[in-house]
Amino acid sequence: METKMRRLMIMTFTDRGYELGKRIGKRIKEEEVKEIRVERIFPGTLYDRTYYAWNAGFDLLFIGAVGIAVRAIAGLVASKISDRAVIVTDETGKHVIPVLSGHVGGADALSFIIAGYTGGEVVITAASHVRHVMPFDEWASEKRFVILNKERTAITYDSILSGKAVKVLCVEHDGEVPFENCERLDIAVEAWAENEPEGSFDVVIYAGSDTDILRRLKIRYMDKSLIMAKRYLIAGVGCRRGISAVKLMECISDACEKHLLDTGLIDRIATIDIKAAEEGIRSICADRRWRLDTFSAGELRETEGEFDTSEFVEKTVGTDNVCERAAVRAGGKLIVRKTIYQGVTVAVAAKDPERTRA
Repeated sequence: METKMRRLMIMTFTDRGYELGKRIGKRIKEEEVKEIRVERIFPGTLYDRTYYAWNAGFDLLFIGAVGIAVRAIAGLVASKISDRAVIVTDETGKHVIPVLSGHVGGADALSFIIAGYTGGEVVITAASHVRHVMPFDEWASEKRFVILNKERTAITYDSILSGKAVKVLCVEHDGEVPFENCERLDIAVEAWAENEPEGSFDVVIYAGSDTDILRRLKIRYMDKSLIMAKRYLIAGVGCRRGISAVKLMECISDACEKHLLDTGLIDRIATIDIKAAEEGIRSICADRRWRLDTFSAGELRETEGEFDTSEFVEKTVGTDNVCERAAVRAGGKLIVRKTIYQGVTVAVAAKDPERTRA
């Protein structure tokens, strides 16, 4: 079972705002939001509740003044790639304003959904929206790509907004690209490996799942091209009950770093279904916008392959291995075998395009 993990906290400050929040919460559950909470914020609690919601992986809708929202999140903002979606609307729902992470975090799209329920107007000030330019970082997030050298995002936007044609190299990617005015070169990975094309490119898009090829692309183009790579890693995890998100993320990061893998390329977590409600797992999936695939003990037992087995694990959960079997069951080929930490096991697989769910 695949679960989408977007969570939304609606912060309200007046009785009227609270009633609007409850109405929005009841209707928006039909959209791709796994969990919605509506809170009435009283004096002295704003910063604590915002801090909790942010770190628990909730996007934020403030029903009140923009200034309140800005002060509440000021100490939490870090990166446009990882920041929460933050939206503000007045207590009538007349104006809906995406304040933070409009593209990657989906605040723009969520604002239009909310405005559809309130009958309000979305107010967007981003140049890409005003000039009707497709925001490529939003496209990357929607299509499950990750930008590996985020520092070049502003440079690429400057080129687009200046009207220059964007030179795009597509390796193993035959789909659309988020640039209307572009010079596109498509090449199969085998052809690129044998004879790298001459010249420079503004953007390189890699949609394959070969770690060695991706490393070569990074070495060749990282300094002068914005690189988008398809998220292709599956992190299989097993854990004891009540494991924290911090501990779980430390273990996943360590397993990846030891094998020179970028955690930004993780597309999903795979585990046994009895762990689907674990707050630690739910939190990191919401935080990183990772999908969650869960499987029954029977499904894991039926998964073919050679795995590191444990009688204790089999007696406890009904299958002799969780992390490796789950990563393979989710459609991957193991590249990092079972790695054992205190209370956590991690395995990493690369997607097999013919087997992995979309």
